[in-house]
Amino acid sequence: MTAMQRAADFAHSYRVRALSALRIPGSALHVIGERETLEAIRERRASLARYGDGELEIMIGGSIRFQEFDSSLAQRLRRILRAPNPQFLVGIPNFDSLQIQTQSRKGNWERYRRLFSHLVRRGASYHSAFVSRPAGILNLESAGYFQAWEKIFADRNLVIVHHTEAMSQHPLFSPARKVSFVQCAPQHAYREYPTLLARAAEHCTEAEALFLIAAGPVAGVLAWDLAERGAQALDIGHLTAAYDEFTRKS
Repeated sequence: MTAMQRAADFAHSYRVRALSALRIPGSALHVIGERETLEAIRERRASLARYGDGELEIMIGGSIRFQEFDSSLAQRLRRILRAPNPQFLVGIPNFDSLQIQTQSRKGNWERYRRLFSHLVRRGASYHSAFVSRPAGILNLESAGYFQAWEKIFADRNLVIVHHTEAMSQHPLFSPARKVSFVQCAPQHAYREYPTLLARAAEHCTEAEALFLIAAGPVAGVLAWDLAERGAQALDIGHLTAAYDEFTRKS
């Protein structure tokens, strides 16, 4: 049996076990809200990994459009999910406050809730993964909310990790002292993860460095590894797109 076949068998086996668990309630989920999550990021300079449907699919043996299944990535995501602490926040969906408009989406989110209940650490406190997607939460999206993000960026040396350099010019980052850029692959970024980590880690010694990472399921792993090196690193996901959408509606 080849290594590729063994990986495929592992993924299938884990996925079958994970989906069968949907019949059984797991741990209760305690999710701290979005504003409190922002406050912890600002006041404690905590780092953040965010978990959504993409990370969940990888963890249970699936692939998504821009990140193929990798057993090492899945294992790392599961370990980090079970290791939240005051300086490293782990975000999961804030299920009780989600703005869900269709029955099909409601069904999907109930499935995700049940799966997360089997993967989290029992009794642990989690933060909201929707801290960077305020439109998905009832009564959260506002100019003041994005201004709270800008205060986090003010006078910091931002290091943007993304697949396109244009993101480093986003107006949301204008309060920063300086903005640097580290490129990652637009798809399957975990294939070259050691190189990506090495390039990003070169900025760890910069004073007031703050890493902002938008790299799919790899983002949370990179945030963890940079935090282990003493940096503050945030998986911001679709924050800039959320800001753009809000300004178009305003």
